[in-house]
Amino acid sequence: IELAIEHYKAFQKLEPDMNFGVSFENLFPIFLSGGGEYYFYCFSGSDKGKIYYNSPAEFLGETVLAFVTLEQMFISIYECYKREVYYLDTNGIMKVKTEEHLELMKSLNPECQKWNGKEVDGELIIIEFPKQ
Repeated sequence: IELAIEHYKAFQKLEPDMNFGVSFENLFPIFLSGGGEYYFYCFSGSDKGKIYYNSPAEFLGETVLAFVTLEQMFISIYECYKREVYYLDTNGIMKVKTEEHLELMKSLNPECQKWNGKEVDGELIIIEFPKQ
């Protein structure tokens, strides 16, 4: 949690033109990949309770809706494990069946840009996961 607090404070110091077009004032980082990808929990305002996603490599760096609620995020993760879309290989390493993952997330979260693409400057941007 200490690392999340450090990241939250760092986002508050960003200049307006460096913040990927979004105010991080109400967004608290809950997951990060180590490669620049973040999931944020919105803790106040009209989007309170929603989970947002940001990656400099996707959606032209814009922050997009990933889950409408924290509960829906956990339900989605649970369904991925239940349907063995997320699984552990023989070495105990978590793996993802990428095509099935995207389709399941789309069906569980139809209103979320992270899974269903987003128009940015007139172009539809859709996440494509590499095939395994």
